[in-house]
Amino acid sequence: MQRSTIVALFILALAAGLYVAFRDTDKADKTSVGISQQPCPAPLPLPIDLVNYRKALVTPGDGSLPTDGLRSKAVQIYRATAAERARQDWPNLCQYRQDNAQLLGTGAARPVAVFMGDSITENWQISNPAYFSETAFINRGIGGQTTPQMLLRFRADVIALNPQAVHILAGTNDIAGNTGATTLRDIQGNIESMVELALAHNIHVVIGSLLPAGSFPWRPEMEPIGPIAEMNNWLREYAEKRGLVYVDYFSALTNGIGGLKAELTHDGVHPHQSGYAFMEPLAQRAIERALEN
Repeated sequence: MQRSTIVALFILALAAGLYVAFRDTDKADKTSVGISQQPCPAPLPLPIDLVNYRKALVTPGDGSLPTDGLRSKAVQIYRATAAERARQDWPNLCQYRQDNAQLLGTGAARPVAVFMGDSITENWQISNPAYFSETAFINRGIGGQTTPQMLLRFRADVIALNPQAVHILAGTNDIAGNTGATTLRDIQGNIESMVELALAHNIHVVIGSLLPAGSFPWRPEMEPIGPIAEMNNWLREYAEKRGLVYVDYFSALTNGIGGLKAELTHDGVHPHQSGYAFMEPLAQRAIERALEN
């Protein structure tokens, strides 16, 4: 066989291979994107090791956490699956889609308040479920989230529920860089947008200060004390300028040098039940003030 014939056959084979590859990729894309009446996969069940860790995180005790279980095979698979899903649903609209549909389908009375936030808000529900069920407060916290993610799901998780008020507690994970580098002004802009959306829909706004944190266990190279102080100064001034209610959790929980009181936390960032016990009456009074206004 002549060399020119061999080269031609090779090029034809390569072209055929590329066609199959692009065809399969296109087929895969069509099954994972597009319009769907049920865009969310079935919820991921939490591995028992992760359940135990979350419970320990909000339970006062000797300060030890079951971190060994976080390296289990089940937790690794869970995290890998969650990361893959996040590629298709970055703001995690699926987290509360079913809960929102059920809530709206019951025809229940207008919720008093929706709590929008990250793990500090999400763990609040784990710490004391009765605080939400007995007050008609709805928890819409998602661990690890930053303000751009919250802004993207604000309509689905807050506005659609038509609460009387929204409690926004956000910005810690932005400072930690959970979704990449940002600026304080970007964080502030996202909070401003959430506030403007709420006010446009006749939803009263409570803005919570960032909680104190001397360091982030998952970002030990970060020095958060300064940025947290700067954000809280801005949040206070912004709330005053817009006539919003500002709730100062920082002053109630700080150890005096910018960190979270050791007796209120296991990891220096997330309060446990003793910390939430300080926060709950502050939040309650702030929401009452907002509704009075």
